[in-house]
Amino acid sequence: SWDEPVIRVQTQERLFKPPEIDVPVDANFAGYVSFLGYDLSEMKVDPGAVLPVTLYWQARRSIGADLVLFSHLIGPDGKQWGGQERKAQDNYSTIVWAPGEVVADTYSVQVDPNAPPGTYYLLAGLYLPVGEAPVSLPLVENGQMTGITHVTIGPIEVIEAGETIAQ
Repeated sequence: SWDEPVIRVQTQERLFKPPEIDVPVDANFAGYVSFLGYDLSEMKVDPGAVLPVTLYWQARRSIGADLVLFSHLIGPDGKQWGGQERKAQDNYSTIVWAPGEVVADTYSVQVDPNAPPGTYYLLAGLYLPVGEAPVSLPLVENGQMTGITHVTIGPIEVIEAGETIAQ
């Protein structure tokens, strides 16, 4: 029968008021997206474990581009020991974010099993994939674009493998 829908599209309700955020931040990425802060339930993690994190973003205006969110786990040696590049909520393109919309993005960062113990930071930002050279969105401070293209989350301690994590 032609009366039955072929496809059902279910959308989640858009959020325009920021929820309670554990660590509020106010960072402006190129006048397009604000980083509102993050929730980080674990401050210590074993090598090879996953680090759950929620990042809160807000569209400052219509974005009109499919931006990629990145989070890179950087160790005391300056090397990347985990992280990923992805769309918010795995498939929620910034093209469809409404001006003022708050997007809560919860995911897990895989820590490299060989990550040495020490203090790490998660660097988060957005970029526009353009051919072989992605263009990162710079932070705006005092109305001026800066050379900074990420916010810093942490510190996060990667502990000695086998050491117990006291709760």
